Amino acid sequence: SPPGLKKNLTRTYESWSPEQISKGGILTRAQSLFCLAWFHAVCQERRNYIPQGWTKFYEFSLSDLRAGYEIIDRLFDGGKSFQWEFVHGLLESAIYGGRIDNPSDLRILRSYLEHSCSILVISQLRILSRSVATGSKFDRELWSNGLSPVLNLWKKLNQGSTLIHQKVVVPTEGHGSPVLSFITLEQFNAVRLVQVIRGTQLLTASVQTLASALLNHE
Repeated sequence: SPPGLKKNLTRTYESWSPEQISKGGILTRAQSLFCLAWFHAVCQERRNYIPQGWTKFYEFSLSDLRAGYEIIDRLFDGGKSFQWEFVHGLLESAIYGGRIDNPSDLRILRSYLEHSCSILVISQLRILSRSVATGSKFDRELWSNGLSPVLNLWKKLNQGSTLIHQKVVVPTEGHGSPVLSFITLEQFNAVRLVQVIRGTQLLTASVQTLASALLNHE
């Protein structure tokens, strides 16, 4: 890909805090944000190849990216099923497409939306995240092998349970009993760890610390 795409993606991720990207620990949300960042980078990069890229220079800016982020953020916050068609409509008709006044350019924009922001892309990202180790921070095979006693015990204790697929929240300290608070926190940590290894949740700093401690027998 053109070097400008990589620089643009880097700028986008530098403008987002880690909390913005991993909010809620929802893997699909983070992948959707990557699709948006890629689409934004392509729209801006094509301006360097006028008239082949676009027929004219369009003022695609950080405000467009922020608007796209807000749409994705609110859709996931709502707890409803995520609809790419809805996102496409707003990006095409109101945000990025609202700046375009040429039918040919609008068709190009629509094509990139369909190829960059879709369920198919998300599914490919999910496959990639499961098959490729993410550097020194997270080696899925290493974690699975090193933590196999924990994972096997989890499997035995939760046969028939759907807990691994459920969204968990950080427990509060309102239980009163220190023992109950400890058990609740341990359950939360176990669920998040298994979800990360199974690829249904994002890796967070707290899960990284927990897994490193377990692997080092600390």
